[in-house]
Amino acid sequence: MALMGFLGKFEATHGSREIRSDVYTIEVVITGPIENGFVAGLDYVEPIKRLEQITDELNGAYLDDIVGRATNENIAQFLMFNLYDLPISKIRVTESDITYVEMSSDEFDKHTYPAQLAFNKGHSYLLREKPEIAREHFTQAIGMNGDFAEAYNLRGRCLKYRGDFRGALSDFQRAIEIKPDF
Repeated sequence: MALMGFLGKFEATHGSREIRSDVYTIEVVITGPIENGFVAGLDYVEPIKRLEQITDELNGAYLDDIVGRATNENIAQFLMFNLYDLPISKIRVTESDITYVEMSSDEFDKHTYPAQLAFNKGHSYLLREKPEIAREHFTQAIGMNGDFAEAYNLRGRCLKYRGDFRGALSDFQRAIEIKPDF
């Protein structure tokens, strides 16, 4: 089995409390047998083009509005979701040549990711003390996954923040119903 890697790079800002800029290196790895001197069944042009499109979108952007809290893990999930139709084996996201996260395609569930992305964005807005926008994202996440205890909990915090204690209590209770050890 051969490993074929594609590299991309972008610079973006992020941060909930302190805004900072970092350079991210993306490595996308595709596996397959070698046939006729190439990784079988793989058109190299399409994966490279798609990775360039994504890194162009992220370059110069404020990541927290795109991937939620701009952790390497959240960036890796965002990339995995946007490249889901390619035979990806793993994605590695390196931040400022200091830290990296590597995610295999086996660890990623493309069906639950949209709810997770809405949750991640809501969490980012809540940390930036924008509870109304955060609440909208948590409500989206709950709409996609009615058993998302963490989303109920943080939406409850948003409601509490604006003085809606009955609504907050209802969300906190629902979170505990879903996850009794919450």
